[in-house]
Amino acid sequence: MIPIQPSGSLSPFFCVGAGPLFRPLATLLGTERPFLSLVPTESAKFRQLPAPHKVEDIAALLVEIITEYQTAGPYYLGGWSASGVLAYEIAQRLRAKGHEVSLLVLIDVKNPAHSPQPFTGERLESYRRKMKFLANELRELKLRDVRNYVNEKFEALHRRVKQTTWNYRYPVTAEDVVVAAVSNYQPLPYAGRVVFFSAASRPKGRAWDFSQGWRDLVTGEFETHEIPGDHRSIFLEPNVVALAKKMTTYLSLACSMFSGV
Repeated sequence: MIPIQPSGSLSPFFCVGAGPLFRPLATLLGTERPFLSLVPTESAKFRQLPAPHKVEDIAALLVEIITEYQTAGPYYLGGWSASGVLAYEIAQRLRAKGHEVSLLVLIDVKNPAHSPQPFTGERLESYRRKMKFLANELRELKLRDVRNYVNEKFEALHRRVKQTTWNYRYPVTAEDVVVAAVSNYQPLPYAGRVVFFSAASRPKGRAWDFSQGWRDLVTGEFETHEIPGDHRSIFLEPNVVALAKKMTTYLSLACSMFSGV
């Protein structure tokens, strides 16, 4: 448990995998509600998890940490990217234990079991749109920003390769374990309240709309919003202001609904 913003007397927001990138968001959400990061680490319990590692097992450990810190609901939690998949399973397990999960926030999270383009034609079209999108992005960059842009894309490619080739080597870090587990996760339907934030800066088409992978699974309330920026820059100024404003609204609404106000 890492306190990114520790102040406040309200029930905390547990954000799986949150790090320094989340500081602007935590600050903008204010000091009334603590913003706490849940980061899987190579603890003794973590190392004892059976292989192959499963999202369900990792989530069970994180549920223990959450309920030790806050013994009863309502719980507010979420996550970004692969960590959002862990948050989804944590919410499932909290509800299965009879706890109230007032809000689950998924920030640009792809459902690892969802394949929106089963046909070759659709797959090729999605790749074409991606290449066109990247070309437009590169064309609009200033020369001094090209190096950082290329580095970011190589880092993203490295993460993708790790996720698709993990079976050929034993994961050596907690991050590797999570990536490996997420790639094989089959999420079950969820009956709670979910808000999904997607990055506006990405190719168009259903293959790039990550919310589609969750829409049919969530049988409770499910709302989606686009945030200016790409997968990472939604957490940077000025884009993060829009994300924080929306999150504040949903956290306040969930809190008032639970209290009956």
